[in-house]
Amino acid sequence: PRGGRGGDAKEGLGVGLGGGGAPPAAASSFKVGYLTDVEGNLDYFRSYVERSEVLYYAGKGGEEKGGGGSRGPRELGLRDGCAFVFGGDLFDKGPGDIRLSRELVSLKRRFPRRVFLLVGNRDANKLRLAAELSDEEMK
Repeated sequence: PRGGRGGDAKEGLGVGLGGGGAPPAAASSFKVGYLTDVEGNLDYFRSYVERSEVLYYAGKGGEEKGGGGSRGPRELGLRDGCAFVFGGDLFDKGPGDIRLSRELVSLKRRFPRRVFLLVGNRDANKLRLAAELSDEEMK
């Protein structure tokens, strides 16, 4: 993959990570997954999820499925007692830009206290596009 970095780490910070919007409960440890520089590479992201102890793909009815392949409906899930940080650079020239952004935003909406999405330089450059193409700027 093009420069992607990520992994899962076990952290003993004395803070539990409960459900999506619930306040954290006391616990001795939890796992944090971190991934950055996916740059639209859907295969790389799915490979990360397949090996992750934090993220998984759920099939219809919520059962866990490996890899998030194209067979049947699936949704990105976050395991109990875990948090996920995306470190930026989701977008570039890869074929999965839109699909990956939808999956990560959906995950953040369902687990707002346990999912953190950071903006990288490639992402920030894409955000500028709307302003640069506004009617006022095009005159």
